[in-house]
Amino acid sequence: MGATRPPAVSWNWSEALRGTLCCLPAAVILLVTDNKLGIGFAIGVLPVALMGVMPSRKQRLQGLLLGI
Repeated sequence: MGATRPPAVSWNWSEALRGTLCCLPAAVILLVTDNKLGIGFAIGVLPVALMGVMPSRKQRLQGLLLGI
């Protein structure tokens, strides 16, 4: 028998929750106020969402500034 391959895509609930929390402000702005502003927030959160949770408070603040 051959070796089993790891799954091509794996699901992680904590990462899914983090992604939801990252996009929630943009979704609220998009639905409640202006489309352009909501899309701007959604695009701004992409780099921060892709970086993951940073270990120190200073690094998290730097990530927040990057997103803004």
